[in-house]
Amino acid sequence: IHGMEHGKPPPRNYIDTVVAPAYRETLRAKLRQSIQDRTAWSIEMEVQHTDGRLVWVRASGEPVVEDGRVTRLRGVIQDIDEAKRAEQRLRQSEERFSRFFHLMPYPMGISRYSDGMYVDINPAFEKLIGYTREQAIGRTAVELGVLAVDQRAQLIEHARKTGEMNALEVEISTALGERLTVLQTMRQTEFDG
Repeated sequence: IHGMEHGKPPPRNYIDTVVAPAYRETLRAKLRQSIQDRTAWSIEMEVQHTDGRLVWVRASGEPVVEDGRVTRLRGVIQDIDEAKRAEQRLRQSEERFSRFFHLMPYPMGISRYSDGMYVDINPAFEKLIGYTREQAIGRTAVELGVLAVDQRAQLIEHARKTGEMNALEVEISTALGERLTVLQTMRQTEFDG
């Protein structure tokens, strides 16, 4: 994990020489709390590899109590660098997607296939239907009165048969009751299973 010679013990001043500065005080606090309360601890942190790069690890441990006293701490360090960096890349990708989604000049919404509940809508969609994002998320187009029950069923059936729906003419209702004819496009996409 650290790139040190195999079998060589870690430095006595491990926290100050190996643990990344941003995590030193947190780790010290966890160790103090563990000794004081005689409880296990765990932390995800970055440590310095001998080649100079920072590596993500999960460290956890517990106090060893002998004759009613804490005599030492024991624990393990697990390399989680690859998983943590993948998680960070995924988060960055999701943030980029979200920015693009919300900047698009075209009305867009994301709803669950199973029940039609809106998961997200962009500002152009808010402007079109007259409902705010807060009003729409967690509700369906049918609940909002944008689509009738049979309309949604027809749209879902059409998309199910063809795998997608491109520029189908649909009549919707806005929050003010105005009827609009729009071109509806739908794609089934899987997010997080």
